[in-house]
Amino acid sequence: MAEAPYDSTRELDRVPERYRRALYLRGVRTVGDLLGLSDTRLLAIPGIGEHRVTVIADARARYAADRAAAEPAG
Repeated sequence: MAEAPYDSTRELDRVPERYRRALYLRGVRTVGDLLGLSDTRLLAIPGIGEHRVTVIADARARYAADRAAAEPAG
């Protein structure tokens, strides 16, 4: 199944569901929200430890790559 094209308002479909709740409770609900967070800010969220930051950072990197691919070459 092909993934949807990059959309900063898309929900966090690449973040495992068990981690989304902690993010959601802190107002991180979309790809755009996640791309604005550093690893340090993620670690400050209750329920997000170092392992979860690694998993979430991987999803964030894939979203960022999608964003870069979707931007017109300039």
